[in-house]
Amino acid sequence: MHTIRFRVFLLITLSILLVSLVISSLVILKSKQTFNELAIESVRESVENYALNFNDQLNNVKNVAIKTEIVAKSLIDIDSLDQKDYLDRLEEEIDPFIYSLADEGEVTKSSYIFFDSSIDGRAHDVWYTDLEDDGNLKRQEEFSLSFYENMGEGDEWFLEPKRTLQPYWTNPYHGSVDFDKHVIYVSYTRPLVIGNRFIGVVGSDYHFSSMLREINKIKLYDKSYAVLLNELGEVIVHPTEPIGSSLLTSHDARYRDITLEILNSERGYITYDWLNDEEKFLVYETLENGWKFAVAVEKDSVFLWYQDLQWILILMTFVIFLFELIIGYFISRKITSPMDRLVEHVGELSLGKYDAKLPIQLLEMKDETGSLSKSVESMSLNIKNTMNEITNHLKRLEKLVEERSYSLVESHKQLEEALK
Repeated sequence: MHTIRFRVFLLITLSILLVSLVISSLVILKSKQTFNELAIESVRESVENYALNFNDQLNNVKNVAIKTEIVAKSLIDIDSLDQKDYLDRLEEEIDPFIYSLADEGEVTKSSYIFFDSSIDGRAHDVWYTDLEDDGNLKRQEEFSLSFYENMGEGDEWFLEPKRTLQPYWTNPYHGSVDFDKHVIYVSYTRPLVIGNRFIGVVGSDYHFSSMLREINKIKLYDKSYAVLLNELGEVIVHPTEPIGSSLLTSHDARYRDITLEILNSERGYITYDWLNDEEKFLVYETLENGWKFAVAVEKDSVFLWYQDLQWILILMTFVIFLFELIIGYFISRKITSPMDRLVEHVGELSLGKYDAKLPIQLLEMKDETGSLSKSVESMSLNIKNTMNEITNHLKRLEKLVEERSYSLVESHKQLEEALK
């Protein structure tokens, strides 16, 4: 049979343990939710900052190209364009301006003008750049006529503005001639049109390797990486997907919907399961040239702290449980000790120890124990008085019996003498 002390101890311990478990669970759930929101917001801010940095670089390239177009239009005399050797003289005149504009470049020092070979049947260009990205800005050797006659893949920087008469951002591409094939460019080119006549292309280059280095350094979490897509959803930078592959069609078009969502909005946040069912989230921004820059994060890497927190809380709960056992024992003892003293006192009364006294502390208690103690003390006094009365009455009876017995003995003696 369980004692009152055990029941009180069990009740206190289980109550505190239940409260501890509830609080720990709430802390874990709320911490996970809060940290998830903070992690997403942190990644969002990082992506925005990287995007702003890349946009500043791309805008610098764009502004140099626009200024180059303005300078070219101001210097070209359309009426003299078909004169013999005019483009040779124009090259000399425009040369210092192209140099000055290239020198304004903050990321890549580059400015150029390439004239359409159909004007005089010859190749003409003025191109200043720091080809080795080592601070050495100089004019590059002119392209040969065969370049214009054999344009193809990789020459969109010239072909697209000529075809559409619209400014054009290229995808990363290698140089078109032997001396710059080792360089990966991103070019912003503009058609040079005067009086509805296509004159050539002006523009500025961006050494994509500098952006690529920055992207490859991005490591917000252990399992995170940066992604760069063009405006068609084709891969420019990705740790596992081939360059040029389209996320609209690859992997059986599994990611078509989220890719369309990325392409159709300026910025955003999406969650998805990657190839190995890894749960990830991705935050993306649109760059100046229409590319989509994003950082993908595997959720497990964000919540590695969560497992540590669980173990910490389990350990804390175990420590609290031990502490509860000690506290519960002393509290239950504190609560039940007066009752134990009363039970002991009643046991003494049952053994006839009516002179036993309850401790004054019990009688002075202001709760139910004090009331019960007073009742037991009163009952003890009543029993003692009753037993005293019974004892006195027994003594009187014994004396009376003794007197009667003596009288009978005397009467018996007198009777015997009378009979004699």
